[in-house]
Amino acid sequence: MSTPYYFYRTNGILMQMHMEAIDLMEVNKNYVRFVNKNGYVDIRTTLENALAQFPKNYFIQVHRSYAVAFNQIDKLGKDSLFILSRPELEIPVSRKYYKELLKHIKIIGPDLQEPDQEDKKIES
Repeated sequence: MSTPYYFYRTNGILMQMHMEAIDLMEVNKNYVRFVNKNGYVDIRTTLENALAQFPKNYFIQVHRSYAVAFNQIDKLGKDSLFILSRPELEIPVSRKYYKELLKHIKIIGPDLQEPDQEDKKIES
């Protein structure tokens, strides 16, 4: 199966964008910034609309302003994550999206507890 290609308009020309080249989507005012290891492209759309264009299990929203490709997640904490292509970039993860993200990843070893449960356990 071939990987789908998408097109976006810039200066009246349609340009090709390969789905697997997108590592991160970031809201930038009225645009969504599609980021890869070589740079970025700003497209006038909403994050919700951008995510709807791609297969559901390829990207996940982690914050109201960020979505990442599952295959790019390198390190994940309660409040942030890092991606493989830009290890210096710390991406915020909101509590709302953290819980959803945990449902979609496989964790080897003991089950990871929800952040609230960990905090209560420490306080006891």
